[in-house]
Amino acid sequence: MGHDVPSGRGGEGGLRARFRVICDKRAVYNTLHSLESILAVAAFGTATVGGDTVTAISRIRAALLRAGVLRAVIALPPGCAPPHSVALHLWVLRAPDGSGVDPGSEVLLVDAASTQPEVTGRAQRTGRAGIDWPLLRRSVLSAVRTEGGPGDQTCACVSRPVIELLDDEIDLTPARHVPDIAAAGLGLRRSWARFGALLDELHDLTTTLSQLELNAEDGPDQGAVTVSDLARAGALSLRTGQHPADDTVLTGDAPADAVPVLTVSDVLAGGRPPGWLPAQEASEGGKRGILTVTAPGEVVIVGAYRAFDAWVDVDAPTVLGPQLFAVRVDPALLDPWFLAGCLRAPTNARRAGTHASSSSRVDIRRLQVLRIPLEEQRRYGEAFRRLSAFERSLREAGTVGRELVGGMIDGLSTGKLPRRRG
Repeated sequence: MGHDVPSGRGGEGGLRARFRVICDKRAVYNTLHSLESILAVAAFGTATVGGDTVTAISRIRAALLRAGVLRAVIALPPGCAPPHSVALHLWVLRAPDGSGVDPGSEVLLVDAASTQPEVTGRAQRTGRAGIDWPLLRRSVLSAVRTEGGPGDQTCACVSRPVIELLDDEIDLTPARHVPDIAAAGLGLRRSWARFGALLDELHDLTTTLSQLELNAEDGPDQGAVTVSDLARAGALSLRTGQHPADDTVLTGDAPADAVPVLTVSDVLAGGRPPGWLPAQEASEGGKRGILTVTAPGEVVIVGAYRAFDAWVDVDAPTVLGPQLFAVRVDPALLDPWFLAGCLRAPTNARRAGTHASSSSRVDIRRLQVLRIPLEEQRRYGEAFRRLSAFERSLREAGTVGRELVGGMIDGLSTGKLPRRRG
């Protein structure tokens, strides 16, 4: 049975929990001082969660190691459980036999955070990247079954003799013990796998898009309408992005349901927005009208000339900052992918720009959209959607490719190429 005691800085609940552990005869590996924030007490071979490396817990670690109770420590990726910004540690224990630790026994240390894919592409823009639970489960079970030995390892792990871990600090954090070359090699294998998947995606999209032949002949003049015209006709509604209060935007590790705050600077950087809001706060701000929060299927337009773009927000909600606009279409009149594709045309930005400079803005109400029936819009919209996926895959392939080149150069320049046998 495992026990987790809350912070001991006061609180009736924490005192009751600590009292129960102190009085429990199964708590054979000591207790912590009342001001210490974490207690991991183990008995009879079940798992408990740890993760803090404060000095005060060293005596419990030492007792577990000397008794031969601790079998493995598994560092889980951040976001697996509250608090989402902390990489929790899973301690795998076994029932003690009373003989103490064998001099040759080892403890398995697993860095399971390395199982998760790099945050790239659309997840990088939105700031959301979920846990791949099936992959995490397979990787950890594989590491435990092979005890860090050769095998189909999909996460960085190593087995360390107990005697080596019984030093002054008794630091059981897996990342401190897993060799850099093992982690680097695992990262390269993941990157190669992702790069191969991206090449497959690009091949499929290339096959489809290359079959679209543009008509070289001038067809009938179908005309165009402006965003302003469409708004007056009720085909779309337009909302302007707003600047959230500075003290409300958070940075750093975000929970899975956090809502990213997107700015023009983030679009220019092309990466993950650093700012985010809690989901409840973003929802309430959207309802009160003090925040501009997108809904799935809405079109986002960047009104700054230097970062002009438009896309369908398939990963909504997103909080939009100044010079960003959310467009909601009437699906009976407009196809969102068709609208986004027409709006983002470079000629549109030049036509609607106030003046040609890096600080100029685009008058989005002057942006033009092709005037065609809804069925034709959907046909064009599907082509625009595939072009957007093609562009996204190209961008991500470039990012992953640069990481691969850098990682390979690092490894080769330090003599990591295996020697030929014989």
